Amino acid sequence: MITTQGSDVQLDWNAIELSVGECPVEVTEYLVFFSEQMAGPFWYHGHTADTTYIHSGAVAHASGMYYHVIASTAPLILMDNLLSDGSEPVTEDIVLETLLQSGHRVVR
Repeated sequence: MITTQGSDVQLDWNAIELSVGECPVEVTEYLVFFSEQMAGPFWYHGHTADTTYIHSGAVAHASGMYYHVIASTAPLILMDNLLSDGSEPVTEDIVLETLLQSGHRVVR
């Protein structure tokens, strides 16, 4: 669910519970991506262990916003390391490729 609170957007979703075979998959974080266009590209905005996320200032930033939230089994440190150099924004494709190459599962 997406709601606005002043100039912020609040995203809420149900927790992902998944198993592969008979082994449960433990979601460690949810990755949040945004785009001003439905077709993308989608850009990484942040991550959370919760099922709620605030995109500060999004209402004032664009007339429309689209989101992807992806559940991940990767440790939070992996995302922090990917983005720690402060370089260019990271696309969803780059994040997913990094996670998969690191041996982690993702669920869209």
